[in-house]
Amino acid sequence: MGCIYLLYNEAGYGYIGQTKNIKRRLREHKKKTEHSHSKMLGEWECEVLEECENDCLLDYEKYWYDFYNELFPYMLVNKIIPLQKNTPERVINRAKKWYENNKERSKENQRRRRSKK
Repeated sequence: MGCIYLLYNEAGYGYIGQTKNIKRRLREHKKKTEHSHSKMLGEWECEVLEECENDCLLDYEKYWYDFYNELFPYMLVNKIIPLQKNTPERVINRAKKWYENNKERSKENQRRRRSKK
């Protein structure tokens, strides 16, 4: 069993990733090697977005990347955009539920971004 995770910082920037071992992967992010995208975030928090079978990781990662990128354009620091084979129905349902619970937060972030332009 693997998972899709979101690393995010206080400024609202984030990184979407996938892993089969979350503890190991978070240790790797904290090392901040030259290949680590999380070094762009500084201090960050982690949220597991979805647990899924290993053979679905790429599909889920792509879905969550697109979902957050649409809500918060230009706020993801991923250097490589994930590919996707198909979108699992339960991911769509969970995303809709998340959005319903976070509408105000999303609207406020959009207002802030517009006012910076």
